Amino acid sequence: MSNDALPGTTSDEPFDDDAEAGYEDWDELGISEDWERLCSPVTRRILVLALRALSAAASHDAAVFGDEPFDPNDGRSAGLLARLPRCTDRLGSGFRTLLAPAADGLLDDLQDARIPLGRNPAEGLLMHLMIEEARAIHYRAVTDSEFGAGCGLTDSDLEDPEHFDWSELRRLLFMEDDLLSLYGGVALSPASGPSPSLTTSADGWSYHYGFLPFRTNTQPAEPQLVSERPVLLSPVEGDPWAALNDREHDRPRGTRADLLSPAGARLWAGVAEELSECAYYQALEWTDAPYVPLVPDDEDPEDIIFMRLPRCADRQNQAFRLQVARAFADLAADVRAGALPVPRTHGEDLALLITSHRAADRAESAQAMADDPFDDDPDYDWYGIPLHAFARLAPSEFDYSLMDETLTAAAEAYLLWGETTGFEHPDHEVNKKMSREDLRPETWFHTFANVHSRPAGRSHPQKVLDRLPADAQEALHFLALQQEIADARRQDDGPQPEDLDDAPQDCGCGSPCCPGPGPWHGPGSASAFEQRATGSVRARTPFIAAVRQTVLTELGGVLHKQTRHAQLLDTEEPFKTTGCLVLSDHTTTALTQLREILPGVETSGHSVRLGVCWAGPGGRHEKAQWYCVDVMGIEEHSAGPRDEPWLRVAAHEILQAGMALADIIAVRRADPTTPLSPLSA
Repeated sequence: MSNDALPGTTSDEPFDDDAEAGYEDWDELGISEDWERLCSPVTRRILVLALRALSAAASHDAAVFGDEPFDPNDGRSAGLLARLPRCTDRLGSGFRTLLAPAADGLLDDLQDARIPLGRNPAEGLLMHLMIEEARAIHYRAVTDSEFGAGCGLTDSDLEDPEHFDWSELRRLLFMEDDLLSLYGGVALSPASGPSPSLTTSADGWSYHYGFLPFRTNTQPAEPQLVSERPVLLSPVEGDPWAALNDREHDRPRGTRADLLSPAGARLWAGVAEELSECAYYQALEWTDAPYVPLVPDDEDPEDIIFMRLPRCADRQNQAFRLQVARAFADLAADVRAGALPVPRTHGEDLALLITSHRAADRAESAQAMADDPFDDDPDYDWYGIPLHAFARLAPSEFDYSLMDETLTAAAEAYLLWGETTGFEHPDHEVNKKMSREDLRPETWFHTFANVHSRPAGRSHPQKVLDRLPADAQEALHFLALQQEIADARRQDDGPQPEDLDDAPQDCGCGSPCCPGPGPWHGPGSASAFEQRATGSVRARTPFIAAVRQTVLTELGGVLHKQTRHAQLLDTEEPFKTTGCLVLSDHTTTALTQLREILPGVETSGHSVRLGVCWAGPGGRHEKAQWYCVDVMGIEEHSAGPRDEPWLRVAAHEILQAGMALADIIAVRRADPTTPLSPLSA
């Protein structure tokens, strides 16, 4: 092997006889048995059709464009050059004249009963296009019987989906995964020695892989124009990784087909759009109150989107739920545009997982229905795919497991559905032993540092905005402004602090490093905006967050037994029925909840007796307990050291005390005759 060869290749020196003989029947590669299993005569016929189309398109494009730079939008192309990585657009005729012979070489393998294996990078790239074109021909034949007949494919030829497992076939045949990273803009970097670059030189594309025999008669043929321009059916990919910015170095960047088949993408996008519609509707119905999860864990919540979210999201407000709905729509739009649904926030991480799980369920249901001999409407449209087609498409077309594993940015997101409540808090004992990622819902829509942020000012559907009151629309506008400022700071191209991705330390100083409000010195020294703004009421500790959610879930269980409904749309029903209320993690909503159940307490001299489940000042008690107190006021601000809402209360032998809402787990009705409780220090 010469010193300047690409890794795994050799220069065009002849094989020695022993090596040639060793690979003559391909048994040394150990794939003959799998090839026979996967590639039936019908499969080979479709592969032959794909290679003939690719060869004709390659010859046509080489003749049309010669050495001129290729523009993907040029209408003269037959589509072959448009399906190549964009780094090849300027390589000229030296590269383009290699492509038709590469397709013909693979075609000769098939017609001579050999396994088609790419023997150089050009053939490797054509193998990728061969499988995707064959997949597209098969899908078109399954959904269009007239097209299938024109290709010489009968209904009986297409009956067995096991003969058309294109994903498994590409895993069997494609031996240089790094080659496809060119589609993601990643140049190959050989491990040793100088070698021709695939992005700047045509020579690198003809370097022969040293472990396969040479072909004969592979000299580039004179490119020829054909009277009827060839038509390719496989989709033209843009940049499937367009969401990633220059700070992303970890994830592989292959083609979209590596993770998401065209049929799988069509189904996935349709399901994501459906989930978005359902989430918007439910966000409008449920408004700002904490969501009460009625459906037990062992029952399917069907289309109740907020039951599918981790339970830590139940105490969020309407603006948050509208963001969840938009996350599904944003990912669907990515897929419709030909890209991968790369999550840009933790919220999109969770939307990706929920959609993939739902889409896999939908595919399984469709395949069962398609096999039903009593089905009256086999042409029923199932998310853009005729229902009968599911019986003839391999299950691997709708396997999203690899995509989820590759795209999910925070592996810890899976644990939010676990039994360890409070895990979302970076100070939770389990989370501290892992990445200490802040997975609290308030951070779910902070853009990751390694992706391009979405436009912060993008709106929601007009039909949704039309149903929102003016104050809710103003809140959304303010939220978009906050996101735009935060994204601008995080996406700054200038020097980045080393701890940019670390969990923020809540020191209370009021500087940008703190997630909470700063010191409060009373309204006398505050601006009008500061007087209007309020501090945080979200759970101060992982323990408080966990118990809040436990109480909310138990409330849902009680209400489910009483009503047998799947969800409540009357947000006041939990307190009316059980007398117990869990506060929202959003300040404005929590204050509104308290004013509704404590009417008149803000009037001088009036108080209401209330049961309060309290974790002590600063949440420092190891156990929460119920206290009976007289609430004398609901205070939006405190005198410091931090500004936060609190309840002004009286207790046993205590005329006046304060309970910060961030330390309160739940409240409940108390009989006026119930004696007041002593408060712990």
